[in-house]
Amino acid sequence: MGYVTAEAIEEERLYSVEQVRALLAWLKGNSEVAPSVYPFLLVIAEHALRPVEAVNIRVGEVELPGRGPGKMLVRHRKKERNLPIAPEIVGLLRKWTREVGLREGDYLFPGRRGGQLRTATYRPLWEQAQIAVLSQGDLRSGRPGERVDILRDSIIVDWLRSGISCFEVAARAGVAPVWLARRYPYCFRVEEDKIDWHHLYKVMAIRN
Repeated sequence: MGYVTAEAIEEERLYSVEQVRALLAWLKGNSEVAPSVYPFLLVIAEHALRPVEAVNIRVGEVELPGRGPGKMLVRHRKKERNLPIAPEIVGLLRKWTREVGLREGDYLFPGRRGGQLRTATYRPLWEQAQIAVLSQGDLRSGRPGERVDILRDSIIVDWLRSGISCFEVAARAGVAPVWLARRYPYCFRVEEDKIDWHHLYKVMAIRN
C-alpha cells in the first residue's frame, strides 16, 4: 500500500486546523470562477486524499444518503479503498451535485466544460488563499508556495496526534504504516526512559 520509502516533511510546514479552516473559508467565498475548487480542496483536507485521487472521483462512486455517513470509492495506482464520509460533508456534497446538476458518470469535481479539474485551475486560487489568510511571518517564510498536498499531510498528522491507530490512518491514507513513520517521524517519538541494563541483562540471561 503506497510507497515504502518517503521523504520526511518538516513539522513547521504543516498547517494547523485553524489555518486550514481559514483557508477553506476564503476559498468558499472566492471561487465563483472555478466553483469546484472549494469542495475539491475540502474533501482533500477532510479525507487526506491525494489531489490525483480527488480529481478522478465520479459521482457514481460516492454514496450520499439522506441521513448518516456516506462512502466514497478512491483509486490510486490500480488499488481501491472505500472511505467514510462524515454526515456534514455528505450534506455539502448532496447540495453540490444537485446545484451543479451532476450525473452518475460525471466527475464529482468537474473542471471547465465538464472535464477533469486541472491543476492550472485550482492552484492560482490556492495560492491566493494562502497570501490572503496567512500571517506576514508565514509569507516571509515562503509558505504560500506550498502545494495543496500540504492539506493531506496536515490532516494525517492531526489524526496521528489525536491518538488514531497508525494502522487505521495508513489504511485511510492509502499508504503503509512504515511510510507514516518515515514521513512524519515527530509523531512517533517517545520519551527516553532510563533503562537499568544491568538488571535487564540478569533477567534475560540464558541459564543452563
